[in-house]
This record gives sequence, structure tokens and C-alpha cells, in this order.
Amino acid sequence: MEGTPPGQPAIVRWIPPGRPAATWELSAVPVRDRNGTVVATECVARDVSLRTAALEALERSEARFREMLANLELLAIIVDAEGRCIFANPAVARLAGTEPDALVGQDLIHLLAPAEFSAQARAYLAMLLAGMPADRRDLITSAADGTQRTLIWDPFVLHDDQGRPYALAAIGEDVTEARQAMADRDRLMAV
Repeated sequence: MEGTPPGQPAIVRWIPPGRPAATWELSAVPVRDRNGTVVATECVARDVSLRTAALEALERSEARFREMLANLELLAIIVDAEGRCIFANPAVARLAGTEPDALVGQDLIHLLAPAEFSAQARAYLAMLLAGMPADRRDLITSAADGTQRTLIWDPFVLHDDQGRPYALAAIGEDVTEARQAMADRDRLMAV
């Protein structure tokens, strides 16, 4: 079919009058005689409407999820098994002193975890992806402006369509000011 690479099935959307649209996957191969002359075309058609609708719904759901994460004042990241950024929202980018797109592909463990805890953070990521239950974690890190920030992270494992873990998502909160205010209050109460 025109626009379809050779050997690949074509996806065709059929909209019959007065009926719901259907999506078909078509594969065609030439049938040749003994001399190599094409004498017919053999076609196989498969209705993939349900699969297409499910994939479109998943794409819309993922887009809504990413939009929600992008608009949070909380920190939101998704990292692969090696700790490379798949997604970072603007709050994480502000902490790092860059734009969200600049973080994609970067080693976020190296960026966010203090050097002395980098190996522990990588081991924790591996254990989570291997099935260890996730728990809330504090992390003290340096922001791009040089200030020390205390972050609380709530991680959760993401699974592919086969149920295999492939990434870690985490929602974080910068509690630096809140913890400082509590310490100041405690100090004043002790007087």
C-alpha cells in the first residue's frame, strides 16, 4: 500500500456510512507463477479496532498523567533502571537550574543524590525494581543555587504491559523551610 514500507502491514481506517469506524491491519504479498510473473495478490486483513482504541486510550491517559505531573508544585520524576531521567517536571528542573527537557537522558542519581550516597541510591533503585516494597525517603541535596535542600520522596515502580518493572516514578516535596520552621519553633519552646 502507498506510504507503507515493504514487508510491513498497512493500517487502514474504514468508516462505513451509519456505522462505527473500524481499523484494519492489511498485509499483502504478490503471488507469482513459475516464471516470476505476478498473477495475483494474496491479502490478509485483521480487525485491530479494539487494540487501536486501547492504545489511543493509553496514550491519552499517559498524556493526562504527564500534564498533571508537569503542573505540580511537588517534584515529579521518572527514571529508568540506570537512573536516567525519562521525565522531570518543572519543579525538578528549577531545583537543578535547567529546563525539564534538558534533564531527559541525564543521570538523576548523580544530579540529585550527594556523591557519598550515589551507590546506595543505585542499590535502592535496583531493589525497588526487583520487587522490594517502596518507602518514603529523605534526601538532602544541593540545589543549583548552592543551597542545601531537604526533599522527601515517595517512589513507586512502573510496569510495562507484560507486568515487568521498567522505571521508577517518584513524587517529592521540598521540606527545607518546613523543617527549619519546626526547628526554630522547638528552639523557642525550649526557652
